[in-house]
Amino acid sequence: MLTDLDFLNRGQAWPPPLEKDRLDLCAKNKQLFEGDHINVYKKQFERIERVIGNFQDVVSYVFVANFQKLISLKVADLLLGEAPKLMGGDEGSKEQDTLNAIVGTDEFRQRCYKVAIDCSRY
Repeated sequence: MLTDLDFLNRGQAWPPPLEKDRLDLCAKNKQLFEGDHINVYKKQFERIERVIGNFQDVVSYVFVANFQKLISLKVADLLLGEAPKLMGGDEGSKEQDTLNAIVGTDEFRQRCYKVAIDCSRY
C-alpha cells in the first residue's frame, strides 16, 4: 500500500518497487477477467503434463469457465442493476435538482458500473 509519497519526487522509480507484486497480481487478474487462462496458468499446466503426460488428450485447456468475469459482472449488476437514488436536500431544492441531473445521465451509471467491475476484478 502506498503510504510514503517519496516516489513522487523527481528521479524516483516508477512504479514504486514495493508495489511490483501488487501490480503483477492486478495484471494477472485482468488476464483472467479477459479469459487468458492459458498464459496465467501456464506453469500449472506444465506441471500437470509432466505428471500425467499429454493432458490435452483428456481435458482441453481452451474450455475454462471464466468465473472471474462472471463474478465481477454479477457484483456490478447487484450494485447498479437499478439507477441509484441520491438525496442531497429536500425535494425540489437546488441541491436535489443538481443531483438528479447528474444521476439522470446514463454516463454516471456507466462510470459507476465500470468502477464496480474494476474493484471486483482487481
